[in-house]
Amino acid sequence: LYSRLRFDNGERLQAFASALDQVIARHDVLRTAVLWDGLPQAVQVVWRHAPLQVLRDDDAATVGLDLSQAPLIRLLHRQAPGSGCIEATLQFHHI
Repeated sequence: LYSRLRFDNGERLQAFASALDQVIARHDVLRTAVLWDGLPQAVQVVWRHAPLQVLRDDDAATVGLDLSQAPLIRLLHRQAPGSGCIEATLQFHHI
């Protein structure tokens, strides 16, 4: 799942990312990952620290979200063609 966003400049993008990081830090459910490697069944794990990944869109466009790493949210961004705006995609897993 994802949401498309547009920001006037990089400072606004960073302010949004910082605010979202604070929300993630406050809510356990947003710091939850699913681990199963070497376990008899999958388990949910709440990470103490789960910083938001903020990546250039071309760096992560084809890479899926890793369910074993919280948060199951990331913010991809790129310069909008022909404008000074920044286009961003907030991706999150539905699990």
